[in-house]
Amino acid sequence: MEKEKMRSSNIELLRSVAMLMIILSHIVGHCVSFRVKSDTFFNLINIQVFNSMSWFVGYYYTIILIAKFFLNDYLERMDNKKYISFLAVNFAFIQFGWTGGLAEGLIPGLRTLLTGIFLYALGGYFKKYDPLSKLRTYVFFLIIIITYFFVNLSAYNMIENSIENYIRNKTEDDFIQSIPSFPNYSIIIIIIGVCLFEIFKRARIPQSKFVNYLGQSTFMVYLLHDNEFFYSIFDTQDWITLLYHHPYRFVAKISIWSVGAFACGVMVYTFYIASAKLFDRYKGILFKTSRE
Repeated sequence: MEKEKMRSSNIELLRSVAMLMIILSHIVGHCVSFRVKSDTFFNLINIQVFNSMSWFVGYYYTIILIAKFFLNDYLERMDNKKYISFLAVNFAFIQFGWTGGLAEGLIPGLRTLLTGIFLYALGGYFKKYDPLSKLRTYVFFLIIIITYFFVNLSAYNMIENSIENYIRNKTEDDFIQSIPSFPNYSIIIIIIGVCLFEIFKRARIPQSKFVNYLGQSTFMVYLLHDNEFFYSIFDTQDWITLLYHHPYRFVAKISIWSVGAFACGVMVYTFYIASAKLFDRYKGILFKTSRE
């Protein structure tokens, strides 16, 4: 029997950090709004909507099916030049507004699915050819810094224009400033993701069973928190008022809540693993054995 391949703690740590960032993003995107909370805790929580979201599960499952029955064999037959052409065509299709809009118009979500296929193929290309190996690690930090500089500069200009338009129009409505966000197929997300992957891949992190265990639990963490039930819990807090008066306390509180949600997912994952082991050990109580 072949020895099971040991997980890389570098990548498992990246998975954990990414999941924490996802939880932070979900709290901000779903729960940080302009309204002041006035409902009670129990009125806001609705157990009936548990696990009503988690779109990523179906998305991930579809990509795995495509890879299993078609994509893996197709990519394996490609040489370096054809592989690059495949990636370039796929990337251009999802990034161009007209072709991306055409895909989304044909099937809602198709553009996001094509992005997932591109990222899956890109990961395979990195594993096979390691094209960024000659770049120094600090280059990826510089790319992240420069990218965020332009992102924040753009956001600042958009906010300035929104304020000017509000004042110029002299409207009696409340001024509501939306939080800038990016779609799943955004080039910004792809650039940051590639840079973080390279940074963590090169980090000198010793093998750690604890880190690997946290990485293994991230899928359960995602399933647990990405639903209206957990969002209704997050939504009991008056995030926007805290952000307005005490931004540093807002950052601290939302970080604590994110870590708490992650810890809940790890505990559920631990319970799942323990339950599976108990079931395997005592399954004879429920099922007949082949000898009976």
